[in-house]
Amino acid sequence: MRMAYLDNIVNQFIEKVKKNDFFNNKKVIRSYPSSTKYTLLKEPVIAVSFKDVNLNENAVGENVKSGSYSISANIYIPFLCGNSGNVTAEKIVSEICKSVDDFDILGIKISKTISDSITECYITETVFTFNGELEFGEVIAWIKKTKKNMTM
Repeated sequence: MRMAYLDNIVNQFIEKVKKNDFFNNKKVIRSYPSSTKYTLLKEPVIAVSFKDVNLNENAVGENVKSGSYSISANIYIPFLCGNSGNVTAEKIVSEICKSVDDFDILGIKISKTISDSITECYITETVFTFNGELEFGEVIAWIKKTKKNMTM
């Protein structure tokens, strides 16, 4: 089981995926970036975001929790790339799995690929569920400090 930090888990996931040479000519980004670009995609894009978490107390009074958490990785393949057959959602999912295998994968859900005329892409939603311990770090420490100061 691997320790991860809740406030940095998406970045850790993206860094692991980007280290795989397969993704050199593909974009791996956080979903909902701070800036919007209104252009059609020219290369496959994997948009990563935190999906959900189901954790239990590991040790009373500690910031460490254990359980499962999910990362969403939506795959966008432009029509021009997808027609060649060289890039498929299945291949991308397979390579993501190779990249993050030390995250202790519990399950993978792959939704039906849809064809979207607005983005001119094939879109496949994937959700990776992992087992492990999460450290809440600064977030929990800040909440505890704030509550303590409010009661004084």
